[in-house]
Amino acid sequence: MPRDEHRISYAVLENGTEVARALVNVRPAPIGPNYQCPSPRDVDVQLEKIEVRIELTRNGQHMGRRTVEALRAAHPGRMYAFAAHDAPGFYRKLGWAEYEHVDGPSRGRSELFVAEN
Repeated sequence: MPRDEHRISYAVLENGTEVARALVNVRPAPIGPNYQCPSPRDVDVQLEKIEVRIELTRNGQHMGRRTVEALRAAHPGRMYAFAAHDAPGFYRKLGWAEYEHVDGPSRGRSELFVAEN
């Protein structure tokens, strides 16, 4: 399988232990016309995945927020993510703009969240 140099994996370590990981795509496919959001830009970066150790998700350390802030600092410009059914609250708390699919909400359809610089 060919290596995809446009995807970058990150691991967040504290005291030598992985506490979070993320995958970003620096050359994502365009968002497309199915979401009612501003036009895509050349500097768009897609946050494809973020995972935080379960015991750190609600302990007040804000590991998810801190990880996203570090990713945003490393990748200036607009960042977006398609949130699965259990993640929209996370992106809302981050203050990312939410965009609906043109067909409206649907079970199993990911929601689009966009963070502007």
